[in-house]
Amino acid sequence: AADDQGVANVKFYLDGALLGTVSSFPYRITWDTTSTSAGSHTLSARATDTIGQQSLAQVSVSLVEPPSVSSIKKGQAPGRPNTFKIKIYGSNFDPDCKVYIGSDTTAWNNVKWKNSEKIVLKKGKTLKNKFPKGECTAIRIVNPDGGEVTTGYQRGKGGGVCTP
Repeated sequence: AADDQGVANVKFYLDGALLGTVSSFPYRITWDTTSTSAGSHTLSARATDTIGQQSLAQVSVSLVEPPSVSSIKKGQAPGRPNTFKIKIYGSNFDPDCKVYIGSDTTAWNNVKWKNSEKIVLKKGKTLKNKFPKGECTAIRIVNPDGGEVTTGYQRGKGGGVCTP
């Protein structure tokens, strides 16, 4: 905010509710998004100068809730012991999510969305080769709204979720 009389304060609002007031430069505030629901919101800043004149600026923002991973398990098709798949459990998985394995820049092409809490990576031996035994391999899940999570999976004895 700028004014020929000088800025006295700037009040910041989220959806019309006061977030805070700042009375000195650089006139900014931190917004803790963890207590705000996902979706569209309006952020506003009302500057008041030293003689009481006011100016308002607003911007619409979209807050996304990223997916989260609670567990990862190896699986196989019933009656087909030579198949390999990975079951990922968590929350907020979108039906159109993309899954990236390791340092791949191309999404894995065989992802089965079961529901918002479960996705399955398939493709047998090709998938298995992406996860060297005993190594933590990164898995990045990206929803169409931009929300994403990165976790890891370690194949082998004692395997499961790991930190890549």
